[in-house]
Amino acid sequence: MVLNLEQRGRVWILAPQRSLFGGAETDELDRELEDRLHHQERFVVIDCSKVQQININGIDTLGAYFPRYPLAGGRIVLAAVNLRVRQHLAVAGFDFDHYATVDEAAAAINPEEP
Repeated sequence: MVLNLEQRGRVWILAPQRSLFGGAETDELDRELEDRLHHQERFVVIDCSKVQQININGIDTLGAYFPRYPLAGGRIVLAAVNLRVRQHLAVAGFDFDHYATVDEAAAAINPEEP
């Protein structure tokens, strides 16, 4: 498995274990993001702490889901994104919410918090 999963209440943490270059790690992330939507689990944090680099395949995968989650009444955010990955996302025009830590991200999107 190249993606770790954790559930905290109604928030799912998806943690790729390596860079997102369009291989197995990106395919698995794509499947899990689709599965969360299918099961109406619409609050997702992507923990990028082990993602050292990203290319257009990884950016396309993220870009396919970021607009879909709010349309489904949910939210998807990034956590622990390094500078290189943030720069690649910015150059690609990817507008995203990101947080320094997974805990901050999970607290920010937790639908059960006031």
